[in-house]
Amino acid sequence: MQTSTIKFSQIEDRIDTEYYKPDYLRLEKALRRQLNIKTLQGISIKIVDGPFGSDLLKSEYVETGIPLLRVKNVTGEGISTNDLVFITNKKQENLQRSKVISGDLVITKAGRVGTVDMIPSSIPEANITSHLAKISLKKEYNPYFVYVYLNSRLGLLQTERQGIKSTKPELNINEVAITKIIIPSQSFQQKIEKMVKEAERKRKLADEKYKEAEEILNKELGLENFDLSTQKTFEAKFSEAKDRFDQE
Repeated sequence: MQTSTIKFSQIEDRIDTEYYKPDYLRLEKALRRQLNIKTLQGISIKIVDGPFGSDLLKSEYVETGIPLLRVKNVTGEGISTNDLVFITNKKQENLQRSKVISGDLVITKAGRVGTVDMIPSSIPEANITSHLAKISLKKEYNPYFVYVYLNSRLGLLQTERQGIKSTKPELNINEVAITKIIIPSQSFQQKIEKMVKEAERKRKLADEKYKEAEEILNKELGLENFDLSTQKTFEAKFSEAKDRFDQE
């Protein structure tokens, strides 16, 4: 059992016990001791979430076009292009408020709160659903550093705390905006950028090597032309049914 004791003067506008867990209080105390600290709002040009309701319907998704990022595409280790959906260029023109471009950050607000990714150069523009928010930083702040910071324990504990709700974890724009960021020197921010880029290069190399190994294995086993793509319909003879009649 975890317990924590706070003074009445420490109570904000929240009286739920989870909000005052020991880890959150220790981090809050540590952040108060920092000199060069700003809120995410203070280092950003804009923080906005994606369109709600009738502004963006699933029926409007198309086969190709402008990528529409969902929570499942934001992994914390780079935007996943698996299971991407798209909207038309015309729809993108109507959703300029939530348009994201290379260098912007996106953060998950619902389902899995606080996970952050940076839009890579391979995705020059995209859009986001209502369960995400975009963060466009001021030019003097390094997006690579802020991306790493928000995905670190320093950032995640803050968004996790703000996301505590009576029903399910969820963040709103104001809660994202008040996240506290410790601002280090430019040289340190650039060092983080260099490390992230090196990690991305090695991850890409690893993916290529894995694919190469898979191709060699399939060729060795004589399975290089084996089709494992999902079929929507299939059939079997009655003699193949044995004692199982379930279609799967």
